[in-house]
Amino acid sequence: MASSMNRMRQETIDRLGPEPTTPAERLAHTLAAHAETDGGWLVAEATSGIYGDGVRTGITLDDLRAIQQQLTAAEARIANVLTLCDEADRQGIISGGSFQVNIVRAAANATSAQ
Repeated sequence: MASSMNRMRQETIDRLGPEPTTPAERLAHTLAAHAETDGGWLVAEATSGIYGDGVRTGITLDDLRAIQQQLTAAEARIANVLTLCDEADRQGIISGGSFQVNIVRAAANATSAQ
């Protein structure tokens, strides 16, 4: 019994990866764990019956999937901005001045760290 439980545990870890430590990793981990689950499944219920009989509000798996897509797109845009800042520095382009480039770089790094 213990060996089959260990095998199942290892298979799950192999599929889902290491334990998530950041909010973005936990989101990706949750979505991976529920990859086959119906997107309309209410993950976190906010209200029940407030807006009418049987009406429930909250966050669904599809909402989480959409949020993950938005985060991924935002991270890509931030990476592009940082690349442009680095290229501007490399070429000595000072259209807004190095101070402005450093402000943009700092803002992009602060956003990506969250």
